[in-house]
Amino acid sequence: DSDEIPTVFKPYVQIAIDLNILNVTFSLEQGSYDLEPVITAEFNPGENVSRADFAVAATRSSTAQFESNETQAKALPQSEEVLTEQVTEFGLGQNYPNPFN
Repeated sequence: DSDEIPTVFKPYVQIAIDLNILNVTFSLEQGSYDLEPVITAEFNPGENVSRADFAVAATRSSTAQFESNETQAKALPQSEEVLTEQVTEFGLGQNYPNPFN
């Protein structure tokens, strides 16, 4: 169903799915002569969103915490030292599957 998502919104939808803010429906398909199954994911962009689904998505997005795995230290003259942080990788700290914990 990726053709139903406008091109300009696809990166944002992918980020929301990667951060587990929005849910997708997974299915497993395997033909009679296939050696390995194929996993497909559907976003269902045309589906109506219930109040409960919206509340979960809003809670997950508001509690998203981005953490850096690498930091860089930059030294200034002898009297001062400043630690600068460069974000190179993002992670999500959340209480899944119950966002209300």
